[in-house]
Amino acid sequence: MHAAAGDRRHGQSRVPDLRGRQRVLARRHALEDALARRTPAGRAGRGAVGVPRVGGRARRARARGGGGRAVSAASDWRADDAAARKLARTEFALPLLLAAGAGSGKTAALVARITVWCIGPGWERASARQPSDDARARAQAVLARCVAVTFTEKAAAEMEERIGRALAGFAARRAPGDVLPGFELAEIGIAPAEAAARATALLDAFEHLRIGTLHAFCARVLREHALDSGMHPSFEIDADETAIARACREYVALDLPRAYGEPGDANALLLARAGVGPPALCEALQRASELGIPASTLRADPCAPALVDAERRALAEVLVPVLEALDDALEGAKLRANDAAPRTRDALAALGESLCAPLELDALLAAARACAAAVAARLADWSHGKLSQGLAALIGARAKDFGAACGELGLHLADLASCDPALSRAASALLAAALDGFERERRARGLATFHDLLARATELLEREPRIAEELARGIDQLLVDEFQDTDRLQCRLLRALVLSRASALRPGLFVVGDPKQSIYGWRGADLGAYAQFRDECLAAGGREARLAASFRSSAAILDEVGRLARPNLVEDAGVQWNYEPLHEARVRAPHASLAAAPRAAVEYWSSWGSAEHGTARAGKELDATSSDDARRIEARAIAEDLAALRAERPEFRWRDAAVLLRTTSALPIYLAALRERGIRCAPSKDRGFHRSIEVQELANLLLAVLAPSDALALAGALRSSAVGAPDAALPRLWQRGLPEHWSRWRDAGAARERLATWCAEIERELEREPDARAAGHARIAGWSLAAADALATLLELRASFAALRADRWVERWRAWLLLEERAALGPLGPWRSANVARALDDLEAALASDARAPHELARALREGLAGAREDVVATPRDEEDAVAVLTLHAAKGLEWPLVYLPDLHHEQHSGERARIELADDEARALLSIRGAAGLGWRAHARRRAAIEAAERARLLYVAATRATDRLVLCGRWPAHGERECAAPLLDLVLRREGGARFEQVESAAGFRDEHGVLWKTPGLFAPAAAAPARAADAREAAALA
Repeated sequence: MHAAAGDRRHGQSRVPDLRGRQRVLARRHALEDALARRTPAGRAGRGAVGVPRVGGRARRARARGGGGRAVSAASDWRADDAAARKLARTEFALPLLLAAGAGSGKTAALVARITVWCIGPGWERASARQPSDDARARAQAVLARCVAVTFTEKAAAEMEERIGRALAGFAARRAPGDVLPGFELAEIGIAPAEAAARATALLDAFEHLRIGTLHAFCARVLREHALDSGMHPSFEIDADETAIARACREYVALDLPRAYGEPGDANALLLARAGVGPPALCEALQRASELGIPASTLRADPCAPALVDAERRALAEVLVPVLEALDDALEGAKLRANDAAPRTRDALAALGESLCAPLELDALLAAARACAAAVAARLADWSHGKLSQGLAALIGARAKDFGAACGELGLHLADLASCDPALSRAASALLAAALDGFERERRARGLATFHDLLARATELLEREPRIAEELARGIDQLLVDEFQDTDRLQCRLLRALVLSRASALRPGLFVVGDPKQSIYGWRGADLGAYAQFRDECLAAGGREARLAASFRSSAAILDEVGRLARPNLVEDAGVQWNYEPLHEARVRAPHASLAAAPRAAVEYWSSWGSAEHGTARAGKELDATSSDDARRIEARAIAEDLAALRAERPEFRWRDAAVLLRTTSALPIYLAALRERGIRCAPSKDRGFHRSIEVQELANLLLAVLAPSDALALAGALRSSAVGAPDAALPRLWQRGLPEHWSRWRDAGAARERLATWCAEIERELEREPDARAAGHARIAGWSLAAADALATLLELRASFAALRADRWVERWRAWLLLEERAALGPLGPWRSANVARALDDLEAALASDARAPHELARALREGLAGAREDVVATPRDEEDAVAVLTLHAAKGLEWPLVYLPDLHHEQHSGERARIELADDEARALLSIRGAAGLGWRAHARRRAAIEAAERARLLYVAATRATDRLVLCGRWPAHGERECAAPLLDLVLRREGGARFEQVESAAGFRDEHGVLWKTPGLFAPAAAAPARAADAREAAALA
C-alpha cells in the first residue's frame, strides 16, 4: 500500500474492493504458477512481488569471497599481500587461484612461481624420476613439464623474457630478493651455489620451456592426435579469418544459380522478399562458423512447441512486475476519467489471463500483438518516466523500477509482435543446409578457426580420457594467465585436463586473473564461467589468494577509483564482481610532479560551452551544448594542457600521456586539436577499416567491374548505396540472366536499355507484391532508373580500365559514382568518406605498382591484403615520443603517467545491424531477421544487456587504473545535478560517491574538494581561442586516408 499523503494531495480516498482484490490475487497466483514452471525450484512465495531491477539478479554479498573478499580497514593488507605472493611460490600441489588487481604485478607472480618451481621442487621431482648427473637433461625435463598459457603471443614473449632474466640473476648469484622480490632460498631449502648451478643448466636448456597461447596449446594437442580428433592432418589456422571469409563467399556464390534460378529455393526467395540477400547469408554463415553452431542445431524447428511455451513463460515473467505494481497502485484508487492507467492495467490483465495456460504459437502472437497495439505507447511513456500526476503519486518511490519494468515488457511485446515464424523457419532451414555444405568444404580444405581449436581439443579430452590422462602425466605445473578472459569452452578444457582426475594424478594448477578487468565479453569472455570454475577448484581442495598492492597508481588515484567503483562494482552472481580495494605500494614515483598544483592527481572536466567565449554556438549553454561541441571543448583543453606541461617541465615527454576513447568515431576531433597545437600523437591501429560497410561496398563494386564472373560481388554491388537495388529484386534479376549477361556485356549503351527495362518491370512486380511493400522496397521511388544507370556506369568503367592510367581510372570512380560524397551524407560522414578516400588511394597505389591481376587486387582490398596501411594515420617517425590515442579496450595491460578519459558523454548506438543476427544459446541457435526477433531472442537480449552493462562498469575501472600519477575525466555533465543520463559511461561516473561538484566552480582555476579532486569547466572560463571548427575535423578525417 502507498502512503496516505499521496491520497490527501489529490483529495482521493482509497476504498478496499474485496471482490476486485480476490480477482487480483487469483490472477497473480495463476501467473506465478506459470512462472513456477520455469525452474524446478519454482518461486518461493506468493506475496507481493516488487518491481525488480530489469536485467539484474538480486544482489547479494557472497559469504565466502564469491565477489571477492573486501579487505577491511583493520586488516594488514601488506601482510595479506605478502602471504599471497609467497603462496604463489610455495603451493604447488593444490589448485591455486590468484586474484591480481590492476597494477598488482600478476606477471611477476607468474614469473616467480615458474622460476622457483624450476630451481626448487621441479628440479627435485625430475631428479627422482631421472637419477643421473646430466644437469642439462634434467633441466630439459623440468622445463618441458612446465606449461604456461596466456591469451596473446606478446604476453607469452614477455613472460618468457622475464623468466630468462630471473634465471640469469640466480646464475650470477645475485641476492634472491633482488631477483624475485620477497623470495629467500630458505623457502625451497637450497644453497646459493646449488641455485646458481641449476639456473645455469636451465638457461642452457631454456628452449624447452613451454610458454604460448591457449590456442597454440590446443593446436599442438590436435596435431599430436590428428586421427582421434578427426581434424585434417595438416590443418591451417585462419588467424585473421580471411580464408574462412573467402571460402564462405565462394560457397555462397556457387550456390546462387540454384537459389535464385528457376524454380529457385523457396526459402532463399522468401528471405530475398524480406530484404535478406546473399551478402547477409554469407555474413550469417561466417558468424555461425565463428560461434561453432552446428548445422544440426540450426536444423531444429525455431518455433517448436517447447520453445513457444518457454516464450509464454518468459513473457509472463516480465508481465508480472508491471501488472502487480499497477494492481497495488490502483486498488481502490480514484483517478481522473481520462487517465489511461486503468485501461492499460485491464489490457495487461487480459494478456496475463491468456498466459496462464499453454498456447499455440499463433494464439501467443495474436495475444501479444493485440496487447502491444493497446499499450505500447503507454508503456513507452512510462518507461521514460512520463506518468500522469495521479499515477506518479500512487507509484511513489518505485517509479524508477516501474519504468524499467515497463520498458522491458514493451520490448518483449514488440519483439513478439514482429515475430515472423515463416521467416524464422526459412532462415533456419536455409542456413542449416548452407552451413552443412560449407563446413564440409571447409574441412576438406583443412581450414580451422580459433574456436575449432578449442572446441575440438576439448571434445577430444572429454571423449578420450586416456589422451587426457597421457597429457596430464606429461605436465607437472600448468599456469593460466588472464583467466578472467576465459569462456565456458576453455573452462571445460581445464576441467578435463586437471580437475577430472584424482588429486595425486593431476598437474599443479595456477590461474591468475582479475574478474574486475573482464572486458572482452564480445569475444566470448564469460564471468559466470570464471565463477563456476573457481568454485569447482575450491571444492577440489584448492586455495584462493588476492594481491592488494598496486605498483602502478598513486594513492590519490586509487582512492578515486574506489569512489567510482564501489557503487558500480556490486556482486551479481555470474554477472558482476565486488570491488576490492587496491593500495599504493610504489617504491618511486618519477612523474609525481604531473599532479602538482595548480593541477591535481584526479581532475574532472565538464565540457559545457559558452557562446561568449567562443566554445559553443549562440544559445548552446551548459547541458544544451551539442555532443560534438563538447568534444571540441575538451579536445582543445587537452591540447592546451599538454602543451603547457611540455613548456613547464622539459622532462615531460609526449609518450607519457594517453588519450583513451570509448570508440574511434570521434577520433578526428581529438587528433585535429592535438595536431593544431603541434603535439605528436600515435593513434591506435584501425583493425575495422576493411570491415566497414563503405569499404566493403567499394570492394564489391570493384569486383563487379574487374571480376565480372563473381556473382556474389555482383549481388553486393546491386545492394550498395551506389546502385540501390532492393534484395527482393535480386532473384528476378537472376531469373532474367543478369549474371551471365554481366560477364559478356561490352556495349554499355545497349546494356543500359536492357537494364532499365528489367528494373522497371521488377519495380512494377514488387509494387504488386504485399511482402515487398511491407518490407518497404516499393517505397524507394525511382530505384529502377538509378540502378540501371549505375550498372551501366560500372560497365563503362570496365571498358575504360585497359585504356587509362591507374590514377586517371580511379579519378573516374570518384567523379562518376560520387562514393565519397555518398558516404559523407550518412552518420559519421567525415569518417566514412575518409575511409572511401583511403581505399581508393590504396587501390590506385596497388594498380600502379602491383603485378597481380586486377580482380586479385580488388579481392585483396576487400580482405585487407592489398598492402593497405593498418594504422589510422601515418604515425610520427619517432614513435618513442608521441601521445597515444587509442580505445579503452586497446589500453588494457598498458599504463601512462598521465591519462585523459574524454567523451564520457558518448551515447551508445546500436550501429549497423546484421540482416540475420545469430546467437548461440547452447542447446539452440537464436535468430533475429531484419529486426524481427525469433522466439527466445528477447530473453537472450535481456541477458546480454545485463552482461554488457556490468562489463561497462569494469571497463571504467580498467580505464581509470591505466594512470600512474594523473587522471583526467572529461564529459558533458548534466547541468542540473541529475544522477542519470543516456551516456553509459557518464551514467556510471554520476553514481560516484560524493557526486559531482561543478556547481562550486567559480573560476578557471576550478574547485578542489576535500579529497583533493579538482573540478573544472574549461569551456566556460577559457576565452582564449575557439574550439577547432568542423572544417578542421573534416580535414583530420581526410588525413586518416
